[in-house]
Amino acid sequence: VRHPATAVKLKHEGAKAGVEDIALDVARNMWHGLRIEMKAKDGVHSEIQKEWQQFHLDQGYYSVVCYSFLEARNEIVRYLS
Repeated sequence: VRHPATAVKLKHEGAKAGVEDIALDVARNMWHGLRIEMKAKDGVHSEIQKEWQQFHLDQGYYSVVCYSFLEARNEIVRYLS
């Protein structure tokens, strides 16, 4: 859960609810890019986040949910390999 001031700042910067937190727009193999949704250990993948994830998968982007920095780092390294 974000602090309301952070949410307002992100909205002014163009952030959209549910869109993955990390975008790596580098094509690899059959994928156009990588999208990563970061979650706390006990975080829940919301319905709007699931919809965005499916949208990106349908558009040819590899999209995953990660629950730690190490998990995200491993996904990035694996994707780029």
